Amino acid sequence: MSPGGSDSTAWYGTVLEDKCVEAVDGCWLGLLVNTRAVYEAGLPVAEFFLWDEDREFISRLARHGKGYCVLTSVITHFQDDNFDAFGKDFIKIAYYARNHVARAKLVPSSFMVRILRVTREVFRLSLRVLKGEWPLRVFPWILKGAFLFSPRIRYVDQNAVSGAINAARGLMNR
Repeated sequence: MSPGGSDSTAWYGTVLEDKCVEAVDGCWLGLLVNTRAVYEAGLPVAEFFLWDEDREFISRLARHGKGYCVLTSVITHFQDDNFDAFGKDFIKIAYYARNHVARAKLVPSSFMVRILRVTREVFRLSLRVLKGEWPLRVFPWILKGAFLFSPRIRYVDQNAVSGAINAARGLMNR
């Protein structure tokens, strides 16, 4: 969880009395957000499932309201320590590359800024392939994120949620 930028330490002095800190980037494990922000920002992008969906969602939520990381919370996130981008974990790298490039298209800005942002991400991720950090077969996934993959943000139907809450309250009052 990164309250500022990933290299930022400026947030150290911003810890609130209840040991929470405002977060603008990170995974959704342990993040507290206001329901209004979810209504305004929309739901997590279902097509991003598996990799980078949480960071995209948190950055979108941060544009619509504050999110907080509880520093005293304990979260256990089971993950294999033997990550293998060239073997068993290839699909994770592939989805990350596709989603990260596509994510650059979702940030509200002018068309030209979005094109520049996508180009930068394609270049940056392609360098990882060229340096041998990722297998060559990731490259089509990078291009797919730039040209063929256009995920949609879906929004909560507030009337349906309000109706369900009122119906539940009615049942509880019987």
